[in-house]
Amino acid sequence: MLYPTHEKRSILLPFLLIIFTITSSFSQIQQNFKLRYSKTIEGNFSVIGNNTVSSDRTQSYIGELNNENVNMVYVDIDGDPTTFNSSSADFRDPKANVQCLDVQKVFLYWTASDLGEIVNDIELDNQPNWNFSDVKLKVPGQANYSTVTADEVIYRGRDTHFSNDPYVCFKDITAMVEDLAVPFGPYQVANVESKIGALTAHGQTINRTGVSGGWQIVFIYKSPVYGPRNISLFDGYSHITNDVNSYPINFNGFQTVPNGAVEADFIIGALGGDRQTLGDRLQIRNVANAFTDISTPSRPANNFFNSRITLNQEGDDNFIFRTPRSLNTLGFDSALFTINNPTNSIIGNNQTSITLRLTSANETYGMYLFGVNTNADSIIPANCNLDDESIECDGEGNEAIADQWNQDNIDALTNCINNPNVTIESDYEYANIVTTCGEG
Repeated sequence: MLYPTHEKRSILLPFLLIIFTITSSFSQIQQNFKLRYSKTIEGNFSVIGNNTVSSDRTQSYIGELNNENVNMVYVDIDGDPTTFNSSSADFRDPKANVQCLDVQKVFLYWTASDLGEIVNDIELDNQPNWNFSDVKLKVPGQANYSTVTADEVIYRGRDTHFSNDPYVCFKDITAMVEDLAVPFGPYQVANVESKIGALTAHGQTINRTGVSGGWQIVFIYKSPVYGPRNISLFDGYSHITNDVNSYPINFNGFQTVPNGAVEADFIIGALGGDRQTLGDRLQIRNVANAFTDISTPSRPANNFFNSRITLNQEGDDNFIFRTPRSLNTLGFDSALFTINNPTNSIIGNNQTSITLRLTSANETYGMYLFGVNTNADSIIPANCNLDDESIECDGEGNEAIADQWNQDNIDALTNCINNPNVTIESDYEYANIVTTCGEG
């Protein structure tokens, strides 16, 4: 991150250098979490998703059973003979008539338990004519599917015959969405390969894990209606059982505001959580260095991973703008929620990491996605060259948090920002200079 400099005189504006690391107990993490995205923008994030296996091909499931107690079948809503499963979810305008929404990144994740039938000590594919790292995708307004291949297989349990052979795939679909006149509408994902029926995990003699699968799309977008936010996404795979759990996972690589209230929203993606089984908790280390439970209206503290798709960032809870819209997604969890942080008791000022802990009393599940979105200080031009006659401030791609300013340099900074000859090549609000949507 760069701050204003002048080639004729020294300006000592401190800068923040962050090395993004995620540490954990390596023996428990099947794939270490790594930073996928981090940036401070005037914007926000959101997530949609749906499950791909359920109790019925087309009908929404509203029962209370766990997935291991259901004969699981592929969800398939499209009537297309070239797909073996399909489901959809709507990306809706985050605010009514939001001004100049500019999609920055769109990330697709798909995940499932993929343990195959064992024949003569050989594990067979659940879909012999399909590659698990491919899916079919339709974006709003698209009549036909596009086949997309994962940019990265984040984790594949089948490589080591691990548990229920979970896998997690990632694809950056930003280019597909940028081409749309309007990004809002239904996103449909098909052919997420998985086991169907029942599943007995490697090393088990009874069905305690169950079949599950689903997908998520994370949207990161800018708009002048939002204040500065620091947005970070991490992905990996942490496997939790009743025997192996409660280990810390540290997500490091951002900074909260130096003063005032700290606001934070989280995104979670997980596979295998049960509706009825209690004892699975999502906990966060608070400022007193003690772990405390996280809960939301539909995710009680003692059953956080409970087979739901929830979105309560704007007051919603169960996210129902999808097809089918099962209230019990039978082993698949997608969540976006606001952290209750009274008097900054959970997340404090100038905090640069978050430590989570996942527990289980009698349940097997895995978390593969974590996103954090905190309020940030004003964005300033990242490269501001002072000159007696003209100044050019280019902020594109180099947004910075101005929370470490040195009082000795306020005059220099003010001169840089308020000079009448300033040119700003950005669509941000820089201190006293407000640009319109598009190029300033």
